[in-house]
Amino acid sequence: MPLKLIFLNQALFGQTAKQWKDANPKLKGNMREHATIEQLTVLAGLESQNALLIQQRISARRTAGNLKSPCHSTNELALTNSRTHAA
Repeated sequence: MPLKLIFLNQALFGQTAKQWKDANPKLKGNMREHATIEQLTVLAGLESQNALLIQQRISARRTAGNLKSPCHSTNELALTNSRTHAA
């Protein structure tokens, strides 16, 4: 798996695809197939932001810092939103 995908999985889901698969051996598919619409929306934003950072030739270390912070706050907002709509 490309390093970019590993990093984005860790930033959004808090684990690699392998860690998720090991923890969920009975589920078919991959972690993204079991993600919520909110998580997929955050992921799409992260992928766009990552593409811009790559285009600007930002180092991997700086890219990690630039993506982690908004990921956590956006993910928390998305989860809060989904709980509000489910109630």
